[in-house]
Amino acid sequence: MRPPTLGYTRMKQLRDIVPGVLYSTSHVGSLPQPKELRLLRKRIREGDESAREEYRVLGEQFTKEWMLWQEKVGIDLPAGGEFLREDMAAYFGQYFGGTLLDFVPSYENRRYRPVEYAKQVASAPPFLREAFQRTQAYCSRPIKETITGPATLADWAVLRYPPYYRDQRLFRRDLAQALREQIRFLLEVGMKVLQVDEPALTTKRRHLEDDLLAIAETISGLEDRVYLILHICYSTYEALEGAWRGICALPFHQIHMEMANRNYALLPLIERYGLAGKDLGLGVVDVHTDRIETPEEIVAGVERVRRVVPDEKIQLLPDCGLKDRMEPVARAKLEAMCAAASLLRAKYGSAR
Repeated sequence: MRPPTLGYTRMKQLRDIVPGVLYSTSHVGSLPQPKELRLLRKRIREGDESAREEYRVLGEQFTKEWMLWQEKVGIDLPAGGEFLREDMAAYFGQYFGGTLLDFVPSYENRRYRPVEYAKQVASAPPFLREAFQRTQAYCSRPIKETITGPATLADWAVLRYPPYYRDQRLFRRDLAQALREQIRFLLEVGMKVLQVDEPALTTKRRHLEDDLLAIAETISGLEDRVYLILHICYSTYEALEGAWRGICALPFHQIHMEMANRNYALLPLIERYGLAGKDLGLGVVDVHTDRIETPEEIVAGVERVRRVVPDEKIQLLPDCGLKDRMEPVARAKLEAMCAAASLLRAKYGSAR
């Protein structure tokens, strides 16, 4: 079964979100997780209920500090930093009726907590809405909200509910419905930009068509109400090439791709197959290293891309989330990115 080919009545543009800004800047969502938050999470896991309020207050404090800093440094499309999300899949899974299991190894020195689903995915209260409203209040420009998509939630889950074990399409469909309900709550309070994070989308090809269909069910019909971004990473050229037609058929306005840590090795994919009229979220700084890119180095990378993607369709971002970098490194990388955007705007002041 092929996922539906979904069209638009009107394609939103980057300039609809950040008017008048060429080479606008953003970041993928997660920002460095302070040691204080990690220690509070440990206390909560050990049963210290008094730590929960400390955790909430401290997470809010870091959110506010980073939002004010993003506006000061010139991030055109800020995001809250995900300070109260220990893990991108576990955070959603626990609200959707799952049970958090113990940590397992991931990549590099990271670990994550799988979510066990022993019963049907549950409808959840609007757990994103209040945090979104508070975060937006710290900023004078629209912010970006991020959610973990159904393909990644499904891939990083352990299934104990027999109907899901027998039919993983049903599992993905229920996840899509639960996510769509949270999106509805966010739209009610004025969300204008939504990013769907799908790092697992092309890592296991056997469920690709089911995953694409679930993503479409999550966001289809919303493309005229909100600017939609698909964030993909942890893939190979070959895997992306096999999935590209289906990805481009999804009703996103932007596809965000890591480029810097691969020396732009994925650029031939865009040259060969195009973006189906979508914008490109261009990863221009490597989040897997502490080395700080220079603005000139970032500009040189963008110059390679602008040969095939129009200036007004390129947004500059890090390759992925900055959660695992130390705060000074993350700030320096984002500052270099903003400086590169200024250089590009000075050089190409009017879009092609």
